[in-house]
Amino acid sequence: MIDRYSNARNAEMKLKKPAPTIHRSYKEIIDKLARAKADGWTTMGIFILSSASSEEQPKVERGLKRLRQSVTQERATRP
Repeated sequence: MIDRYSNARNAEMKLKKPAPTIHRSYKEIIDKLARAKADGWTTMGIFILSSASSEEQPKVERGLKRLRQSVTQERATRP
């Protein structure tokens, strides 16, 4: 997709620039990193974006949601 865009641009053709497909939760994390601008935020963002394809990202989000719920429940049951 990007190669097609670059090739068309080099040939002075006008094509709509491709946009990455990013799951909402991934976009929220990247946006928070960008706003905070902590040391190494770009490296963290690259790592996060490369951790799962756009097809896998919803599955990862569901897994993270289950993990959050599990941790929250365990904390609630501790004496």
